[in-house]
Amino acid sequence: MTFAVQNDISLFSGVKGDRQFTPLATIAQQELRTYFPDIAEHLIEDSYFSINSYYIPSKRRRWSQHPDLGHLPFPEHGKKKLRQINACFADLDTYNVKGLEPEYALAEVQRLVRLEVLPQPSLFLDSGRGLWPVWLLRDNRNESYSPPAFDSIVALSERVNKELTRRLVDLGADRQATDAVRFLRVAGSRNSKAKDERRVAYWIPLDQHQRAYRYSLDELVEFLEIQRPQRSRASTELLNATDAARKRRGMSGAIGRWAKELHRFELLREVRAEAVGVKAFPKGQRGRALRFYAGLLVRVRNDALKHPDLMQEEVRTIAQMSDGDIRSAVRALIFDCAHIPEDPISKADADSAVRSAFSSGGMGGDFNATAQTIADWFNITPEEARRLPKSNRELFPHARSMGSQAEGERAVSRRADATSRRRDLLRASLAQMSKIPTLREMRDCLKAVGLECSERTLMKDLAALEISNPRGRSAKRAAKERKLDEAAPLFAERGSEPHSEPFRTVQNLNPQAP
Repeated sequence: MTFAVQNDISLFSGVKGDRQFTPLATIAQQELRTYFPDIAEHLIEDSYFSINSYYIPSKRRRWSQHPDLGHLPFPEHGKKKLRQINACFADLDTYNVKGLEPEYALAEVQRLVRLEVLPQPSLFLDSGRGLWPVWLLRDNRNESYSPPAFDSIVALSERVNKELTRRLVDLGADRQATDAVRFLRVAGSRNSKAKDERRVAYWIPLDQHQRAYRYSLDELVEFLEIQRPQRSRASTELLNATDAARKRRGMSGAIGRWAKELHRFELLREVRAEAVGVKAFPKGQRGRALRFYAGLLVRVRNDALKHPDLMQEEVRTIAQMSDGDIRSAVRALIFDCAHIPEDPISKADADSAVRSAFSSGGMGGDFNATAQTIADWFNITPEEARRLPKSNRELFPHARSMGSQAEGERAVSRRADATSRRRDLLRASLAQMSKIPTLREMRDCLKAVGLECSERTLMKDLAALEISNPRGRSAKRAAKERKLDEAAPLFAERGSEPHSEPFRTVQNLNPQAP
C-alpha cells in the first residue's frame, strides 16, 4: 500500500485553501501490521492509501523523504508502476447533488443492487462529503490474490469503473475518477473539508459465509454487459494456435524484423549516395557499418534456411547467398566508406567483419540495439530519418547529436525563465514568513505550482537572493562561533581559553599518550 497526505501550502503559494498531495511511504501487505504503527500518527487528517498495489523496487530503491519514515521505501507512482488491481470503484460526490447525503446515496445504491442494476459492493466508504462503493477483485487462477496489473487488465478494470460511474451518475458520480491510480481516505482520519471535520467511516456488507464480497474481473464484465476490446485476427489465431504453431509465427516475425532492418540499412546507403562527394559511412562509422551489415546478412539467411516454409519474398535472394556471396557483399560496402590515406580501410577489414558475424551465429553483438542507438551509431540526420521506414509505428529517430543550435538556445531561454520565476516566487513568499521552511518543503511547494527543482538548486537560489538559510552549514557554523564568543568571557574569568583546558586535562590523565 502507498500512503499519502494533503499538506496546506496556502501560505507559500498565496492561494487560499491550496493543498498539495504528498506521498509518504509504501508498505508491503505482509508487513502492514509491523510498520503501520510507525506511520499512523502522520495519517490523522486528510490521509490516503492507494486502491491498487504498486511495485517496491529491489534495485535502486528510494527511501521515504519524510524525516520520521526514512526506513520505509518511497512510493512508486503511475500506471506503469502498478503491480496488482485490487478493486473497481465509483466516486459519488454527493455534495454536488442538492439534498443528497452519503447515507441516502448508500440506500439508493442498495436499491439498485436489489434491482440487479449493480453487483453488491464489497464495501462502502463515507468520506464525509461523498460515498465510494468499492468492488474487491480476485484472480481467476488464485483467489487469494488480486489480478496482476497487465496492460489489458488495467484497461479492462478502467472500463468497468466507467460503466459503474455511468450507472451512478444521478448520485453525483465523478466521470473523471475512473483511472487505476486513485486513492481512498484512511479509515478514522479526519476530512478537513467536511462539516465538523467528520471522520472517514467504512461499512462492509457480508455474504452468507460472513465474508466480504469478492469478484473476478470477468464476473463484473459479464454482469455489467461490457463489450471486450476486439482482438485482431492475427492475435486470435495466435491465441488459439498450438505451441508449435506459435513458435512458427514467432519465427516468421523474427525473420521479418531483421529483413526490415536490412532494408532500412540499404535505404540509408541509397539516401547518402545521392549526396555528391559525401561517403555513406565516414571514419567513426565504417567499422560499425561493416559488422552490422555482415551480421544482418548472416542472421537473415540462417533463419530463412532453418524455416524455408516461413520464408518471405524479400529474403529469398538472401537465403540463396553463399558464404562467398556474403563476403563479396560486405567488401562492396567498403566503397561507401571514407578512404583516408593515413588510415585506410581494406578488404581485410570486411573479411574480419564477416568472420565475426559467422562466429557469433549471425548475432554480431549489435542486435539488441534500439532504433535510437542505431541512429546515434550512424549519425542519422533529421532529413535522413524522415526517409527511412518507421520503427514500431513511430518515425525513425535521428541522432541525438543533431539537435539544432536554435533548440539549444530555446532550452537555455526556458531554463533562465524558470529560474527567474522561481526566484521571484521565493523572494515574495519568504518575505511574508516568520520562519524559513526546509529545503524539502520549499521544493515540494514549488513542485505544486509547476516549478520543479532540486534542493541543491534551491541552495543556489537562496545564495543568489542573499537569503541566509538557518539550516545551512554556514549558518550553523556562524551560530557555533557566536556561542563561543558569548562563552569567551566566562572562560576568561577562570583563566583558560575555551576548549583548550579540557583537552590538556585529558592528555595529562594518560601518561602513555605521546
